[in-house]
Amino acid sequence: MEKVKEFLKLSSQCERESGHEIPSAKAAIFNRKAAEEYYVQVRGHFNSSHVKELTPYYKRVLELAEQGNAEKQYEAGECYFYGTVVPQDYAKAAEWYQKAANQHFANAQTSLGYCYEFGKGVPQDHVKAAEWYQKAADQGNDCAQTNLGYCYECGKGVPKDYAKAVEWYQKAASQDYARAQTNLGYFYECGKGVPKDYAKAAEWYQKAADQGNACGQTNIGLCYEFGTGVSKDYAKAVEWYQKAASQDYARAQTHLGYFYFHGKGVPQDYAKAVELYQKAVSQGEAWAQNNLGWCYECGKGVPKDYAKAAEWYQKAANQGNAYAMTNLGSCYYYGKGVPQDYTKAVELYRKAVDQNDARGQYYLGLCYENGKGVFKDHVKAFELYQKAAEQGNKDAQKKLGNCYEKGIGVRRDLNKASEWYKKASE
Repeated sequence: MEKVKEFLKLSSQCERESGHEIPSAKAAIFNRKAAEEYYVQVRGHFNSSHVKELTPYYKRVLELAEQGNAEKQYEAGECYFYGTVVPQDYAKAAEWYQKAANQHFANAQTSLGYCYEFGKGVPQDHVKAAEWYQKAADQGNDCAQTNLGYCYECGKGVPKDYAKAVEWYQKAASQDYARAQTNLGYFYECGKGVPKDYAKAAEWYQKAADQGNACGQTNIGLCYEFGTGVSKDYAKAVEWYQKAASQDYARAQTHLGYFYFHGKGVPQDYAKAVELYQKAVSQGEAWAQNNLGWCYECGKGVPKDYAKAAEWYQKAANQGNAYAMTNLGSCYYYGKGVPQDYTKAVELYRKAVDQNDARGQYYLGLCYENGKGVFKDHVKAFELYQKAAEQGNKDAQKKLGNCYEKGIGVRRDLNKASEWYKKASE
């Protein structure tokens, strides 16, 4: 509890210097840090001796909140929302947020909007959430501006409108709000509400990354990995992935694991890759589940175990990961780790194809070509190979060349056969 005591001592010093009955802003910061540190330390071993250290301050907060002080009403809401000193109680948190929000306290309006968005202490209501975000956003609250932008992005409580989403993200981003900068970068990367501009996307990701935002760090890492808006640089990609991974950000851990698996920007290290994938799967990251499955299938960094591979593919597939669906389909196709079942394989390949997954298209093509789990249909096989080939799948390009060479499912055309064989070899 030494850090807690240190923050409380600094808070007391600030209060004496300020000479105000209500703790100064600086004192409030140290009190909040004390509360946060306290919450971390006592989670799981809460006892009365610890409570006594912070109770006097929060008792005063509640007294002032009862007297109608909007800032302290907001703080009281925070206490109940996070369970700091008092037992966690979302309903009471929402009550206090409401009192402060009614006094136009922007932070409380934002928090109340959050409660309505996620049904914390109040019935879930996206319209009310957007209304409260709007009130706070109009006062310049950067968090509310970002949340309102997200409402417009997803059509939650307001009609979907990418242009308005951009407008609010820009307002918050101009205040150096990292989450808004990341979201705005994503819009430029995808061309949503603004013309597609990879360079601007990278600029916004960089701004967020420089503030320590894990999502921004991961996204700028991706830019360096693929040369999107910046020059391709695996070393820089690794640098940013490491920064985000050190914050326990699952997506970064997955990408960094992939780099260690393939030796991109770092020495190849299967054990390190597995270690990073395992950290990410503990957070439910679908791509990490798929990649860990692949490690078990190949016996890289872990003993080869087809059953475990299939288990991890299944977990990722359950989250809608098309790549994992294809991998699991192949487990059923070849009977690796699960009983051989062509019908089940086809079912999984179809799900992947529904997401336009090139590997799923290729393997479903194989099923139609060989009559495994479906009636043999060379025309359908050709169509699927073509779709996969056009997405750059090398196996499909070879198959397409073979189809044209031998007239399987399509009119024989040696020139086109040569063309696809060439693409496959490039």
